[in-house]
Amino acid sequence: MPIGIANIGWKFYIIFAVLNFVWIPIIYYFYIETAGLSLEEIDKLFEIHYKGGKGMTWKEATRLAKEEIALAKILIHDRTQLAHKAEVDHIESEDKGAFDEPVSV
Repeated sequence: MPIGIANIGWKFYIIFAVLNFVWIPIIYYFYIETAGLSLEEIDKLFEIHYKGGKGMTWKEATRLAKEEIALAKILIHDRTQLAHKAEVDHIESEDKGAFDEPVSV
């Protein structure tokens, strides 16, 4: 039997419950909300907050991280679309060249 329960009995559970409730405001105010963020956004969040200094709030850093990641995704999508379009144009131009020669029967 644990020493705490052996010495004070059921009152030990009250001490345990009080200590658990003491953690609630500490966690609420000092832990950073990362739910719903991708790993890239979390990385960017800490990077922005570190570079922003003490004047930047975590909420502001989260907003900026989401904006930067969204912009990066748009740029990647645009580059991918341009690369795909260039590839399609190249394939079409090769096909046109193949049919330009007269066919002899």
